Amino acid sequence: MLQVVVPLYGDYEEKYAPVKAALAEMGCAIIEVVDEIGEGFTKTVNRGLKKAIKMKWAEEMHSAPDDYSPWVNYVWVLNQDAVPLPGSDTALIERMEQSPKCGIAASMQVHPEDEDFITYGGSGAVIPGVHFTGHISEGQHLDPKMMQWANGASMLLRVEMLEEIGLLDENLTNLASDSDLSFRARWAGWQVWYEPKSRVKHTLNFSANPPDAFKLSAHMDVMRFQGKYQGELWHELSKEVFD
Repeated sequence: MLQVVVPLYGDYEEKYAPVKAALAEMGCAIIEVVDEIGEGFTKTVNRGLKKAIKMKWAEEMHSAPDDYSPWVNYVWVLNQDAVPLPGSDTALIERMEQSPKCGIAASMQVHPEDEDFITYGGSGAVIPGVHFTGHISEGQHLDPKMMQWANGASMLLRVEMLEEIGLLDENLTNLASDSDLSFRARWAGWQVWYEPKSRVKHTLNFSANPPDAFKLSAHMDVMRFQGKYQGELWHELSKEVFD
């Protein structure tokens, strides 16, 4: 049973209802983490990841070898408004199994009102945060590929990688912690993949245009992220990735 961490904010019930229903249909174990104090995406997700990792350790300790489920080796981070389409969970798992050094696998994102329109077909330059867009009917962004960084609205994480490099950087409140995790993963020898067979309905609202109340925080997140990676390290981690 795949564990899914869903960070929840504000009046989330209406947005989250179809996500919860889809995950229940897939038979996923949902870890709902509510941000009641405005701590932001990063800390909220980390609370969920800690629960997921503890559940993996418990599974390892108490399961017979033949009963141990490989699904606990992964944790799916999914936004409260990112509705997974059928098969999106297994497509991410298959990418991990096909690519043993894949530490992070990100889904294709399509528009909620037009599933032919791709709102996220992989990542380009990390600054200013390029998301490739296109149309499925035109054959765009339909091949899996390695990339610099993954968008965190729907990403599968390998627990072994998290145990090695740590969780999201809580110095980054809402933005860039997914990019930072990707950079740290790649620096440690892991790969970051885009998997188009995994699809979720989602638009990139917050990262593309943060609300006024969060614009200063978003700006500071980007500045802190840039401050971590300078000189040769930035050159190495921000260059194009080819498989």
